[in-house]
Amino acid sequence: MERYKKTLKTRIALFRIVILLNVILSVSLRFMDTKGKIPNAVRNITDFQTGFMLGLAIVSLFILIKYCKLLKNERMLREAYLKETDERMILIRSKAGMPALLITSVIMIFAGIIAGYFNIIVFYSLLAAGVCQLLLGVCLKFYYIHKL
Repeated sequence: MERYKKTLKTRIALFRIVILLNVILSVSLRFMDTKGKIPNAVRNITDFQTGFMLGLAIVSLFILIKYCKLLKNERMLREAYLKETDERMILIRSKAGMPALLITSVIMIFAGIIAGYFNIIVFYSLLAAGVCQLLLGVCLKFYYIHKL
């Protein structure tokens, strides 16, 4: 159980870094926006970035709070450990291709955000492909939950 506590503490540190980076990037984007340095051609991309970063920060904050509560309650910590190491769910995640699908989808979304400054069509294409991959992964996960 001590190893799981260390894992949770590492995750808490990573989520704190994600929240801090999101705050820094959001403030810098807003500062650039008030100075008028963002051209109108890429305004929708910066608006998407701001919303994406805000959503990521909110999700990270909720997970951070959940992990902090887990570290304080030994019974909840044990239940979370058992849930995370459940063999059936591990099998379902691997059948649905979750780790690889999630990573490639996030990379596609970030690549779309970066490429959007050069070509708006590439931005929408990569964004749509990443979202479709995420939806496919969720559908496969639900399918295997009911099947297995």
